[in-house]
Amino acid sequence: MTERVVDPARMSFVDVVTSSHNHTDHLDAETLMPLMRANPAMRVVAPAANRQFAAERLGINPETILPQMRARRSTWRDF
Repeated sequence: MTERVVDPARMSFVDVVTSSHNHTDHLDAETLMPLMRANPAMRVVAPAANRQFAAERLGINPETILPQMRARRSTWRDF
């Protein structure tokens, strides 16, 4: 991985994070966990098949992860 440019704990304005798959470059707990602490209401969106893995990696309940549905278009108004 590369060096961080911004400390995720300083990003207290994030509403939604998406993860397309389970590779670390798309689901990095070292980045996402401080981001979640800085943004308690932040929502995580991930493919339904990856929810359990993502929840375990992030230490959260899988039910709190919004499933990304195939062929569904979302806008910021959905959140």
